[in-house]
Order: sequence, then C-alpha cells, then structure tokens
Amino acid sequence: MHAQSAGEGMAIGEIDQRLVSPTNELPKLTPEQAAAHTWIPAAGVWEAIKKHSVADAAVVTISGFSEQDARHAVSRGRVTIHTSKDPVGAPIFYRDVPLMPSETERGIIKPLAPSAIRLIQWRLRNIGDLESRVVLKDMVTCANCHSFSGEGKTMVKLAERAVQLSGARNPVYLDTLAAAYAEVGRFPEAIAAARKALDLAAQQHRGRLVEALNTRIKLYESQQPYRDAMEGAP
Repeated sequence: MHAQSAGEGMAIGEIDQRLVSPTNELPKLTPEQAAAHTWIPAAGVWEAIKKHSVADAAVVTISGFSEQDARHAVSRGRVTIHTSKDPVGAPIFYRDVPLMPSETERGIIKPLAPSAIRLIQWRLRNIGDLESRVVLKDMVTCANCHSFSGEGKTMVKLAERAVQLSGARNPVYLDTLAAAYAEVGRFPEAIAAARKALDLAAQQHRGRLVEALNTRIKLYESQQPYRDAMEGAP
C-alpha cells in the first residue's frame, strides 16, 4: 500500500498556560528539528499497518522527494513494526506532574513549589486513544495507579479513599466518586454522592461545578454513567 504526505514540519505541542512564569522560557525547536518533516498516518492507514504486522512484521518505507523532482527520492528511511496479538486489557491511569522551573532561580528545574501542588492531575488513557482525559484533581499523594483496572471497581476504591482523606468536604472528590459508582452500575449511591457534591459546591459558590453536577445527576437518575467526570470542573 502507498500513502502520500506533504511532510508537515515539526511543531511545539500544547502549552499549559498555568505553568508559564517569568523564570522560564517557552520551548523552541532546534535548527535540526525546524528543518525536519513529519508523517502521521491516517487512521485507516494505521489500522492496515497494525493488521498486517501481527503475523509478520510490517516494513514501512518513507521516501522524501523535492518539489522539483517527484520521481527521484532525496531521502529514504525504513522502520519495522510488530503488533502483539494480545489485546490491552486496561487503560493507563497515571499522575500528571508539571515540569516547572524554580520560582527564584532562572532556568533551574526543581520539585514543585507548594503553591503549584494543586496543578497535579490524574489522567486516564486507553492505549488506542489520541488523547487522555482528566479523571481526578486535588489528590497529590499516590493513588495506587499500578493496580487500576478497566471495569471501574478500582476507581471506586480510589475515589472512596480520596473522599475519606478529605473528610467528605471536597465536592470534586465526591463528583468523581459519583461517576465511579455510576460506571459500575451503583446508581443510587452515585446519585447520593453527586447530591452531596452539589450541596458543597453550592456552599462554595462554584457555579460551573453546580451546573455540571445537575447535568450528571439527571444522567444517573436515568441509569446512565458519566465517563468524562472532572472534565471542565473548576
């Protein structure tokens, strides 16, 4: 099979604006990176490569052509890809810790300052997804991510632990717990946790979270889980 690409240039990825400060400098491409070209296979091409690399290796050859001569390659590279026949049984659950410079020393990377601890997030990503999603915030300690499983039961345990550590006074933890309960079909408990989160969010004047919780409670009352919990929560 053949595929054509314009060979887009490399680009700096998304920058979390919360991490920008006077003591750091935004990343820049090196001259070599700026002159390089990239290729990301379309979804259909990637599926075909994976399909044909299970029994035997798939050899992908990338040839570069100049605009003046589309017949003779000026560069060529080759990569061999093997795809396991064993499926991935669970998503990846991990702690996203920002890499930030020192508050006082220019260009020096140090552990997070106390004021930045709140930026730590827990993310979930299926190996086949292009992006991850935030499922837990405001929990800076270990969440036992190595034992996370795809059916939601471990997330219930983690969320229950977070609620316990917070004294059941954090509406975001309760929101996550409600979503975890709904994921495993425990809808009465999901509704109860979400309503408690709603009361706390209203007391703390967190309007966006109040609005989101009202929407999620309706889902739980109709026996539907909410799989993007925490997304967009303040």
